[in-house]
Amino acid sequence: MTSSSLPRTRGAYALELYLPQQIEITIGRLGKYSFRNGIYIYLGSASGPGGINARLGRHLTGRPLRRHWHIDYLRNHAQPTAYSFISPISNEQSRKPNECCWSQALASLSSMDMTIPGFGASDCLSRCKAHLLFYSQPGSESSIIQQGALMQDPVLGALAATSNVPMKRLGENTRLVEK
Repeated sequence: MTSSSLPRTRGAYALELYLPQQIEITIGRLGKYSFRNGIYIYLGSASGPGGINARLGRHLTGRPLRRHWHIDYLRNHAQPTAYSFISPISNEQSRKPNECCWSQALASLSSMDMTIPGFGASDCLSRCKAHLLFYSQPGSESSIIQQGALMQDPVLGALAATSNVPMKRLGENTRLVEK
């Protein structure tokens, strides 16, 4: 798997990140927040030049670490564990951006917490509270990473059900090559 194998089309993506320890991070103008250790799911869109390849590839490879988007601040401390993407950007039925459909579906689950209001959603027209969610199921974090079984996990299963696109699990042997 290389970042260059990602499509250059516009679309939406989900990025699962693992934060190994609790940390305080200043997120641009949002301010300073305490992040619990565990699993976060970030929902984003890629509508600029290079599409999904450029945006998701940036997050997967961790470069450049110049902070432009809210997720860049967290990505400097957290490791990607899985991702998914879909093209086009908007859901044909609801005409809502796909990342908003995903965010709202995941936010409705009792196992998810929205930790920082406005994170990744400062320009959201669908009135999402945030595009970053924390998987709050106590003690399940390591099983999600180790099992890599999408449909066995209710959070990732809900994400797949809303997009019909499975998450791609990043393993220890996965090597992401810079473009």
